[in-house]
Amino acid sequence: RNKFKDGKKQRDDNKTLKLSLYKATNVGTNKWGNIEELPFNLKEYSMAHPALSPDGKRLYFSSEMPGGMGMSDIWFVDILGENSYSEPVNMGSKINTEARESFPFVSDKNNIYLASDGRGGLGGFDVFMVSITEDGKIDEISNLGEPVNSPQDDFGFILNEEKRFGYVSSNRGGEGGSI
Repeated sequence: RNKFKDGKKQRDDNKTLKLSLYKATNVGTNKWGNIEELPFNLKEYSMAHPALSPDGKRLYFSSEMPGGMGMSDIWFVDILGENSYSEPVNMGSKINTEARESFPFVSDKNNIYLASDGRGGLGGFDVFMVSITEDGKIDEISNLGEPVNSPQDDFGFILNEEKRFGYVSSNRGGEGGSI
């Protein structure tokens, strides 16, 4: 969510609104409580688009914090306990570029889907997929191509690989406008 201080949205020197990651506990039907900011957030940088691994032991996210390779990168923290996390780890050059990598999603098969505008593609943000092996090896990244990607921005991809059913956000045109 947006960073707040004394009930007001915090903006940086460039008037940019920054984001932080939080966790909450389900305390009833459609009710959330115990909302806590995660301890690895950095005041000056956005932490956004969290995605939890299938085993619940790793949290992926995007950020432009120092130590990255580009405008925004995919990072992860290992979840060590109830309120304990590793230091953020950059996913490295097999995933990140000098441009923007964002919107990670981790499937039940431990494949990471993400949007990038720093790799060859159809235009703007394209959706890519990379597999992470059980021993942590990162396979080659691949562009999902059409119809998932278009000459416009395509991002926010989620997929149930078993049912071969998913969603993608895009600003491509059409009768319904942006989808």
